[in-house]
Amino acid sequence: MAADEDDLTGDGEDPTVEDLVLKAERAKAAWDALARERQAERAQAVRRRPVPDLEALVGNFLAEPPDQYLEMLRQGGPYPCRSGCGAMLELPGVCNGCADRQRVKELTEQRREALETIPVAWRDCSFSQPEALCGRCKDREAIAQAKHHLGRLVRGQEWLVVLAGESGEGKTSLACAMLRYVIEHGAGWTCFFAFAPDIAWAFRSSRRNEMPSIIEECEKAWMLCIDDLGADATYRDTLRAVIQRREMRRRPTIVTTFMTEQETQVYGGGIRRRLYRDGGVVWVGGMPAWMLEGSDENKPREA
Repeated sequence: MAADEDDLTGDGEDPTVEDLVLKAERAKAAWDALARERQAERAQAVRRRPVPDLEALVGNFLAEPPDQYLEMLRQGGPYPCRSGCGAMLELPGVCNGCADRQRVKELTEQRREALETIPVAWRDCSFSQPEALCGRCKDREAIAQAKHHLGRLVRGQEWLVVLAGESGEGKTSLACAMLRYVIEHGAGWTCFFAFAPDIAWAFRSSRRNEMPSIIEECEKAWMLCIDDLGADATYRDTLRAVIQRREMRRRPTIVTTFMTEQETQVYGGGIRRRLYRDGGVVWVGGMPAWMLEGSDENKPREA
């Protein structure tokens, strides 16, 4: 905000009640403009934009609707903290201490909900407990590579990591450790774990013209883990669409699969390229023997 807007008196003196009312009226105008903008966005069915920080306009968080806020200003202060801690404020709202505690509480709740999306069997997988993780995933080189690619995901340098390998090598354990690290160290980033068959069958089991909840979670999650790609025998169009939409939005995605590059062609739509050419690939349990022998093309899995 410009200096002349911050200093309403123009001479550096403490603002009067009239000055505060004028300042709040400006905030109300901004509030009304935001409401009109949101209404237009809803009409166009587009994603809502973040709410602007009105604290810069009124000096505190607007705890009440604008009309009530203006009336409180006209009555004069000081004002008690809305959280009931006993602190007195120059403007109506919440004190900084209560606001910080509320943010910590909300962040803790977000992390708890995110951790609950990880299946109980893998919820204890963590990079902070390397011995326990190595008990599930014995490939230490794969663990180191997963950490490297996780850093690239968080920094936005890549959007997809594939954990490939045979069943029982610890791919899911490693993927859950990656998710848990983001949940515990991220700034409120939302994470979601989903089995590939559950995604594939989502529309089959949902009502007509209704978006399945699992698809909504895959859409809104900042980081998504799709586990066991290839176990879904039918309805692969849904999985292909989820992966394509994640790529368009450049949302961090982890995929575990036992499928070779050639086998992923059954999904069509460039999924083979996205998984094995565009994304980072970590072979858990080591590369298949035929790849180490120098073959340039993925051989089909033997029956």
